[in-house]
Amino acid sequence: MGNSVKKQVTDTSSGEREKTKDALLRVAIAAIEEVGESHVRLDDVLRDADASVSSLYHHYGNMRGLLDEAQLARFDSFTGHNIKTFHDAVLRVRNKDEFRELIDATVKDLFSRSRRENRATIMNAFGSIFTTPQYDERIVALERQNMEVLSAAIEHARSQGMTRSDLDVMSFSAWAMGLTFSRVIPDILNDEDIIDGWIEMTTQSVHHLLGL
Repeated sequence: MGNSVKKQVTDTSSGEREKTKDALLRVAIAAIEEVGESHVRLDDVLRDADASVSSLYHHYGNMRGLLDEAQLARFDSFTGHNIKTFHDAVLRVRNKDEFRELIDATVKDLFSRSRRENRATIMNAFGSIFTTPQYDERIVALERQNMEVLSAAIEHARSQGMTRSDLDVMSFSAWAMGLTFSRVIPDILNDEDIIDGWIEMTTQSVHHLLGL
């Protein structure tokens, strides 16, 4: 077999392996969201992903490894996406008034009642992998990356005179990212007055810290 043919076969095999890896992850995520992690069955995942046990072991080590990767992906699908969306929006604002409007719209959207399921997903995924040693570092790396993106957005606003000049950008970003976890308490209490009060106090706090 010639070298070019060997390379083509290798590339095809590699591509198929990646498709199988992605299929396993997608199916695991869907299964967790449909029935909950504790009810996800290996046979069902393999069937729906059209994959073998050996493929699962090759890509994820075991079923626990696949579930942890799925939970990490679920966690990042909301946190990373929201932060990137905000970052891109900040780069488009032209003045402090527009920045304030963006901040208010973001707080209203991210912490709205309609986002409750998203927050539940984040908490569920985070709780599932937080105590897994090999994923502690992955979460730290992921959150540092997200914080860098958020900090870049806030630093851009600060450099354009849209926030306080003495703002501690990194500390503010870490605090802001933690608000999602704080918002879960009003969700649990399910008290309309507390929810409204929390959102109002959060908006005022953000305004004060940013100098809006």
